[in-house]
Amino acid sequence: MHRAPRAATALAALVIAAAALASAASSQTLRLFAIDVGQGSSTLLVGPTGTTLLVDGGPDQSGWISSPSGPGPIAQLLNAQGIAQLDFTLLTHYHSDHYEGLTELAQHNYLKPAAKSYDRGNTPPPENGFTTAINAYLSAVGAHRTTIALGEVIDLGGGATARCVVRAGAIFGGPTIDTTGSAQLENSNSIGLKVTFGNFQAWIGGDLTGGGGGTTDVESQAAAFVGNVDVHVADHHGSSTSSNATFLNVLAPELSLASCGLHNTFNHPSSTYLNNANKASRSILTYSTTGGADNDGFGNRGFVNSEGTLRLETDGSTYTVTPAVGPAFKIACDELSSQFAGPAPGDLRISEFHPDPNVAPDSAGEWLEFVNVSGLERNLAGLQISSTDGTNLFTFATPVLLKPGARFVLGNDGDRQRNGGATIAHCEPFSVFSLANGPDGIRLRNASAQIVDELAYTVSWPFAVGFAAQKNDLLASNATPAAWSTATAVYGLGDRGTPGAKNSVDTTSFPALFVSASVPAIATTWKVNFCSLGESAPIYVAAIAESTAPPLLTLFGQSLPLQVDALLSSSLGFPGFVAFLDANGFAQTLLPIPNDPALHGFAFFGAVMTFGFPSLLPGEVSAAVPLAIP
Repeated sequence: MHRAPRAATALAALVIAAAALASAASSQTLRLFAIDVGQGSSTLLVGPTGTTLLVDGGPDQSGWISSPSGPGPIAQLLNAQGIAQLDFTLLTHYHSDHYEGLTELAQHNYLKPAAKSYDRGNTPPPENGFTTAINAYLSAVGAHRTTIALGEVIDLGGGATARCVVRAGAIFGGPTIDTTGSAQLENSNSIGLKVTFGNFQAWIGGDLTGGGGGTTDVESQAAAFVGNVDVHVADHHGSSTSSNATFLNVLAPELSLASCGLHNTFNHPSSTYLNNANKASRSILTYSTTGGADNDGFGNRGFVNSEGTLRLETDGSTYTVTPAVGPAFKIACDELSSQFAGPAPGDLRISEFHPDPNVAPDSAGEWLEFVNVSGLERNLAGLQISSTDGTNLFTFATPVLLKPGARFVLGNDGDRQRNGGATIAHCEPFSVFSLANGPDGIRLRNASAQIVDELAYTVSWPFAVGFAAQKNDLLASNATPAAWSTATAVYGLGDRGTPGAKNSVDTTSFPALFVSASVPAIATTWKVNFCSLGESAPIYVAAIAESTAPPLLTLFGQSLPLQVDALLSSSLGFPGFVAFLDANGFAQTLLPIPNDPALHGFAFFGAVMTFGFPSLLPGEVSAAVPLAIP
């Protein structure tokens, strides 16, 4: 039975359906901002329908700067996000580095008339009583003040919620812990929230204590009632008194964020917290809003300095974290991580390594870079990084979905002020991995222990003091030093290399690829990738057609190996089929396949070609990829 006309008509309905999907998806996200307020804490949540919750307000002048009078960092963020007033605020505990900014925001009309300003109430009273500053906060929020109930759920709209799991030592569904003997009584009485949206969960716990420094260990007993999360906003700014090993082992976050001040005198983020969060057996993305303290025994390595406010946005299945400085990464919620395949041998290629920096010590300035050269996003969870003899091993546990063409830089220190100016994606666990000046090697293995890529180098390889080694052709073998060249471009404070950017010597010839990233089954959303990894942000034209026979689609002197037919003409109007590749030479679109039984068994072809911009000179043309709807 010939079903092509009916099938082509049904597939053409993708134009309307895909546009509707894109419009609906654009607003169905939860946003979380870990705001840089210096030595303090403030986290803004914006629900899918725009409902806002500000958890803590940082120290004095975080909300409003008194001289010269004007918005502080929180008010600046609210203004930039188009938020005139807040629906909810929540004070986790009565310490000035958490409430003073809330006072200022309330005083400057940032609360809606019906807003609620939650705190833990008057029982127990603040550790040092109701001081003048605390009373100023209470006066500012006035009738908005609301005592949060244990287990209370704050509705953030669109299915997003924040639940009070801990309050003054009481655990929702669990025991009440006596905090009266704590060395940090007010911190031990902090409110702890679990934020949920779809498969995404985050923990925000104020300065909750975990037993360090004579504090009451609330975290360990609360852990089982908090459960697994994706994101952990570190308790007490990453203090040694909090984020204990038991707590982090149970929560098992894939991303941890610490809010603390530059050059703070409290050793935040501490080595205790960092070694619990970012350890060799389970190394996760760990960020701080600043470079933190100057020294905690090892220079506070083990995290990446965001150099400002971190933004996180989630649709409940994946989330994207964007530091103020450095690359953004899309991450799978852990319940769905298994749906995204890890790298197969050859999918990731080691592209550059710097074993002997000149402007920073080796212990801070070493780094390596790898690139996803496949046509599919690759899940980095379970990636094992080691020397070629298996030593210096650590396992990356964050399910970063690395896009085709994207680079990932691993370094010994994530602070550009200490590492020579390199922007690092992930900081290795403290003193686990290092690159000898020669001989040594690098090995990447996937979660199944298959070698994805490796190299063994000697002193004869093309690197030197202050000069990285760069791969000439990313698709070539690493067997000889001839495949590599000495870096020439200057980065950061003066060393040579291109961490996070295309190698200056890169001669790789990548083919254009039309990649079906999921099965185009009826009543599902089909994911399609377009790649030309050697090109930077060209125009691409993709299409699908019923045949590869002439007449072929020809544009600007270049032909797509697809027949010009009704389906091809319709597909040129599909969202994302004619657009720009990103700076890595990659683009992706989502197309809902109609729930039409006539589509079963329908076969067609897909292809993509690229053109320079704005020259429109011919670029790359993919082969025609046979496709079928099962």
